[in-house]
Amino acid sequence: MEGPTRASRKLPRRIVNVWEPSTWDDIEAAIGTLVEDQALDFKAAVALATTRAANDEVAKDIAAMSVGGGVVAYGIDEANEIAISAGGVQIAGQANRIHQILGTRLSPPISVVVRPIENPSTLGQGVVIVLVPPSVNAPHYWKEQFPVRSGTTTRNLTEREIADLYERRRAVTEEQSGAGGPKEVPLPAWATASGLDMTDVSRMSVTISPVGPSRLDYRLADQLRDAARKAESLVDSIFSGQHSPQVPGIFESWRPFEARGLTSGREIVRDGWHREHPTFTATLLYASGFSFWITCPSRIEQGGTKFVFERFWASNFIGALALSGTFYAENSTVALVRAEVRIDRLEEAHAGPYPGHFPGDAISLPDYHEHVVVPVAELATKPVGTAAELLDRFFAAILPYGPDLRGRLGVAD
Repeated sequence: MEGPTRASRKLPRRIVNVWEPSTWDDIEAAIGTLVEDQALDFKAAVALATTRAANDEVAKDIAAMSVGGGVVAYGIDEANEIAISAGGVQIAGQANRIHQILGTRLSPPISVVVRPIENPSTLGQGVVIVLVPPSVNAPHYWKEQFPVRSGTTTRNLTEREIADLYERRRAVTEEQSGAGGPKEVPLPAWATASGLDMTDVSRMSVTISPVGPSRLDYRLADQLRDAARKAESLVDSIFSGQHSPQVPGIFESWRPFEARGLTSGREIVRDGWHREHPTFTATLLYASGFSFWITCPSRIEQGGTKFVFERFWASNFIGALALSGTFYAENSTVALVRAEVRIDRLEEAHAGPYPGHFPGDAISLPDYHEHVVVPVAELATKPVGTAAELLDRFFAAILPYGPDLRGRLGVAD
């Protein structure tokens, strides 16, 4: 282990924007143009050879990348740090193999997303992309060393850096083991960096936690991504042919978020955009359950009248429930979950946005809290029923003709 030096090295900064190819066209576009950097490491086909030495190098390279986050691309040759060709590797079984390597050669294991991309001209071969989130469990121990990516090379962490990372890990563990289950998810980086004034925007906080003991393995990022795809299909089928804003596509912008799972945020495209579209973020805090934070518009002024856009809340809430149910349905150790919803910062507004349908004075809306224990199988197949059970009391307070969440969203039982 290296000792501290007078000129202390800084840990790699957390990577926000990284190269995330998903098609072979993305791979071809990178050849001759993309350059290795702190968050991108090209590896030739030999790096995935079925040898003990190659397996050790895979573990070392991914452990090094996990401190700051980035991408390791297997099957791309480079010269002078520029991608020059995609010779490719055999992609069958590589995802399971990489997860096995990380589970047996590193302590603690690392959660990554492995994305094989097949070359349509050479079936069975392609490039294996490993998306490595910045790990809250860093440093990761590899063969009596703690590797870290430094520029385009790998070095060992200094003693001071190791101590800093252990302190960060301790703080996260303490936060996540506290009473009350999953914690509130912070706003995505784009929202905080933009300096948005969120004081006038209501929030829906949702937690979904297993009832009783559960065992979730370290492959959370892959499992969450698979669950998101299934939940997207389920939500699309629920709202097929119906007008329900902002439900399809709510999982499309999700990215790995450290060892905690996934997170997403909708970028601002014009002034005031965040007041018309919800921000949907989520994370899995180890085995304790999901914690969602859906920020939605409230007190939207149209012609001097303030409205609550409850359809946005309800439709995105159904998406959150569908994701949780789909994820836990794949885990045989979880049968029941506790679903809890909180809505705050409502203040005073009309139900809307159609004043002709809901005449009368504005309603003073107190903060709202409800919970229910539900079987995972039900949440995975009929999230609308659970959403109605959790939100009907809220809707009854704002809708003069009764709650009727299904009718309000235009979906059938």
